[in-house]
Amino acid sequence: MFGLVVAIAEVSQLLDVPDPWITISDVIAYALAITTVFMAVRTVFILFMRGTRLLFRRRGVESSS
Repeated sequence: MFGLVVAIAEVSQLLDVPDPWITISDVIAYALAITTVFMAVRTVFILFMRGTRLLFRRRGVESSS
C-alpha cells in the first residue's frame, strides 16, 4: 500500500495537475498510509494474542483410568 501512496503522489506531480487535484491526491495518499499502519498494528496484535494463547494454553486434566 505504501507503493500505491508513492505512486499517487508522483503521478500527480508528473502530470502537473491543478492544485485542488494535488490536494485530493494527498488526502487519498495519507488515508492509505494511515490504513496501512492500522492494518500492520492490528496484524501484530492478532499474532501476539494467538501466540500468547498458544503459549499459555491450559492443558486438559488427563484421567488415568
